[in-house]
Amino acid sequence: MFSRLALIRPKEMLSRIVQALFCLTLWAFILPAGSAQARPSITVKHSYYNVFGRTASELRDQMKKSPLGSQSKIWGVAKTKWQVTWRYGFRQDSGGYHLNHVATSVQIIFLMPRWINSAEGTPDLRGRWQNFLKALQKHENGHKDHGVDAAQEIETKLSGLRTMTSCSEVDRAVNSTADSIIQKYQRRDFYYDILTLHGILQGAFLL
Repeated sequence: MFSRLALIRPKEMLSRIVQALFCLTLWAFILPAGSAQARPSITVKHSYYNVFGRTASELRDQMKKSPLGSQSKIWGVAKTKWQVTWRYGFRQDSGGYHLNHVATSVQIIFLMPRWINSAEGTPDLRGRWQNFLKALQKHENGHKDHGVDAAQEIETKLSGLRTMTSCSEVDRAVNSTADSIIQKYQRRDFYYDILTLHGILQGAFLL
């Protein structure tokens, strides 16, 4: 035992110690051994910005003046933010480091308009507003689906990663793979809004 250690050069020994500490650090934050691969955990929250008006025209003007209305040349009156996080475990044997126990979670936040003086509107306008909100939510659900799909693809791709030679290689491969998938679905969000005119072509407009 001691004779074998004596053959290890100081720099090589330091490298091994650093790698071991890195692995221990990873294990402190990843899933415990023996846990099953999980389906994406999804959390959905709703937030609102207020609009006032007694006519459809007044309500449209209010939404155009909202922070969302000024963010895009194409008029958008709602927004969906999604964020995917991932965790993983691995096991080591003589063949290397094998990734397992992958789990993802998705946080979805909807930002929608809220008509706060709706009681002052006509029954017809209130009905049209409700139809508008339903179509708008349907559009925003498309963005939500992109976040969920991204999480599912991350789980699938990470679970299929090849065997690697070190903890640092595992960490780089995991984050590189997941980040590229996130970017892919962010692009889908972008083109989805263009193709639907932020939901207008899906009925999300107030006449």
